[in-house]
Amino acid sequence: MLQQTTGGVTSQEVAEWAQLVDKYGFSLILSIVLLIIVLTFLYWLMTGKIVPKLYLDRSEEDRDRMQAIMEEERKESLSDIKELLGRLKKDEDVSRGG
Repeated sequence: MLQQTTGGVTSQEVAEWAQLVDKYGFSLILSIVLLIIVLTFLYWLMTGKIVPKLYLDRSEEDRDRMQAIMEEERKESLSDIKELLGRLKKDEDVSRGG
């Protein structure tokens, strides 16, 4: 038995859909399909697979602000360490003469 395929949909599947449309009506079948699509999008939103642009932009701004704060703190701590090492080096040079 040879099945014709059209874009991944077999003629058998098309016949089954046609029977459903004849039995229940096109608008009911279409509304069920659209309801499934809407529920899928809502599920994706709730699980975080898709994020609204507003929240994405806000999170990127927060990340950039936190990155700047961390960079500033890193520079402060490194300058303190540099100052400490400079003092130790000066103390070491003075105490060598004995």
